[in-house]
Amino acid sequence: MTRIPDARRQHEQARPVVPVTLLDDGDLVPIQPLPATGHETGIDLGLESFATLADGSQIANPRIFRVAERKLKRAQCRVSRRKKGSHRRRKAV
Repeated sequence: MTRIPDARRQHEQARPVVPVTLLDDGDLVPIQPLPATGHETGIDLGLESFATLADGSQIANPRIFRVAERKLKRAQCRVSRRKKGSHRRRKAV
């Protein structure tokens, strides 16, 4: 039988978060393994490429952090050029 032992609301983040843990006794649904195919596979997660698959093909890193960092840098420069307390500075923020 599935039960929820703990669900408390947390307020540390900007929005409230409710982490939920599910415990299952394992008696309700029998586990059925997938049939063997004879092929092994693996995924290597890295920094230079996002993932390298077992056959050697690579998935490029999306570099989302770098794009956001560049936008933040431009926005901070724009705000720093404005006079403190001005209407234009409030618009830039």
